[in-house]
Amino acid sequence: MPNRQPKDSGMMERLRMENDFMKMKLMLEHGARFHSGKDGTGLDPAIEYTFLKQVLAFEEELASGRRKTVFEKLGRPSDIRPLQALADGELEGALSEMHRRLNDQGIHISTLSPDVDPRELYRFMTEELMQVELCATDSPGMHCFVYDEFHPDPRHQNERTAVDLCIRLVLQKRNLMHMFPAGRPLRLNEHEKLGETEFRRKVHAFKSRYEDIVPVRIEATRTELRDDLCRVTGTHVTGLCLEGRCDRVKGDWQVGFRLDSQGEWLVTDVRIEGIEI
Repeated sequence: MPNRQPKDSGMMERLRMENDFMKMKLMLEHGARFHSGKDGTGLDPAIEYTFLKQVLAFEEELASGRRKTVFEKLGRPSDIRPLQALADGELEGALSEMHRRLNDQGIHISTLSPDVDPRELYRFMTEELMQVELCATDSPGMHCFVYDEFHPDPRHQNERTAVDLCIRLVLQKRNLMHMFPAGRPLRLNEHEKLGETEFRRKVHAFKSRYEDIVPVRIEATRTELRDDLCRVTGTHVTGLCLEGRCDRVKGDWQVGFRLDSQGEWLVTDVRIEGIEI
């Protein structure tokens, strides 16, 4: 019996040709790259067609420079209640409703600092965020905002930098491949006036003495901020392993910061008790 082609084979072939044209357009005009096996992408041509049309529409909107505010993307709603109009007990529900409205339009807002008050977050969402401009495309899920990028919290930011990008990087076996934002000069325990290269060298020399270094517990206990200086202090418990034996050491640690002329907090002082560097 002869093979019979599906009734829509002609339409599928036209879709494949249109898909190839759109992919070529994306490659030539936008630098896109496509990878597929010997039998093509494996996608249904109709699904691939829809996807490529959306990508092209997004790129064309992006290139056009047309913008719309978050308020416009929400449809210029007239029923968003200002913070001052909320009665006691209404904030939680109003905040949930604003999250829902934004999420429905693919707009997501989050916070990093645990100190952001719900009232301040609602004020930000209903006032400042409404004026932020977006690409005019209606593609979903494309807009993510972090409150802290608009209103940085140096206490929280420096605390996380001290713990995760400084003390934790020193108290582990892996080499210091990337560093916290370093100022000049640097201090490391009793070593003063170090450059970044010399700082790394001393840390690597410390690491090389052990088969493994395990940060059991690292905690920040206090963050002090005064003008252009900041100091984060905490405690650590660390395992230093050598020849099948691990000794547990503990002590306090301190990380000092200085605010530079560009508004960036730079690490200038690292002191860790319980280890020899």
